Amino acid sequence: MRVARARRRLVLQVGLVLVGLAVCAAVGIRLWPTPVPRVARVVYLASGSADTAAQQVAVLRQGLRELGYVEGETLQFDVRYAEGAAERAPALLAELLQLSPDVIVVGATPGAVAARRATATIPIVFVSVGDPIGSGLVESLGRPGGNATGLSTGDAILHSKRIELLKETVPGLTRIAILRDDTTTVTAGTSTDRSTIESTGRSLGVRLQLVPVRGPDELDGAFESMRSRGADAFMDVGCPLTCTYVERVVQLAARYRIPGIYSFDVFPRTGGLMSYGADNAAMYRRATIYVDKILRGARPAELPVEQPTTFDFVVNLQAARALGLTIPASIVQQTTEVVQ
Repeated sequence: MRVARARRRLVLQVGLVLVGLAVCAAVGIRLWPTPVPRVARVVYLASGSADTAAQQVAVLRQGLRELGYVEGETLQFDVRYAEGAAERAPALLAELLQLSPDVIVVGATPGAVAARRATATIPIVFVSVGDPIGSGLVESLGRPGGNATGLSTGDAILHSKRIELLKETVPGLTRIAILRDDTTTVTAGTSTDRSTIESTGRSLGVRLQLVPVRGPDELDGAFESMRSRGADAFMDVGCPLTCTYVERVVQLAARYRIPGIYSFDVFPRTGGLMSYGADNAAMYRRATIYVDKILRGARPAELPVEQPTTFDFVVNLQAARALGLTIPASIVQQTTEVVQ
């Protein structure tokens, strides 16, 4: 009798375990990590050149190594560079799609939009996108709903902060030029970006002047236009074009003596006046977490888009002195880094 009861208990316990496993499978709960493919294929479309995108590539590779991936053994990592030309993205993506990637990583809005148009099935992880909803990449930040997810810079709010910082830094400022890449509509910013910038300008009594460029050959003319139209300062909205030609943009700003605020800290470290934005390297490190989750079975449609919670504010005091500006103490107190 004891043996029979023991057998019945064992059968009952096994049955309960099997039922539990079936329920978990039905609702999509995993009780152990899904193994990654034997060799995971990850591709990255950089918006800039091999030089300007070197840090992003290095951070992606390092992040994947820290997660246990070994290039040549468990990971194949391929990169293409758009060289600051948004119109090159579709052709480069076509090349990358021929590699049958498991995940596509893409930086900046134009490349992300091009990737979303190129495939509706291969998972996409975007980085440094200002307005994922307005750009048509996701349905909502909490539940993207398609094959794309990633990290947003939240530029609609950041642009307003940048205008405020310029207003506080440049005495008598009444006109700000907005420098943007006009080769494609997505690089110009979404309607949400524009409405936010315009409302901030009105509230601060600042007139905004749009200065579009369509390639590196137009950068000189853009700064000449700013000067001739009486711009007191300018704001760079972080386009792939300007981020590819950092030194040239900074040199032109110095030559025409126009104070500028930028989206990324590479500009003040190269000689520009100031930058305010999310930590770009941190976003690329976070992107590798998304890649790893997707390779282990997570669906982009259900991975919320992350927005930055901390920001870098970098000011170059040497650039300020060259422009004849004295940085107010209220501005210095807000900085995360001061370049002497």
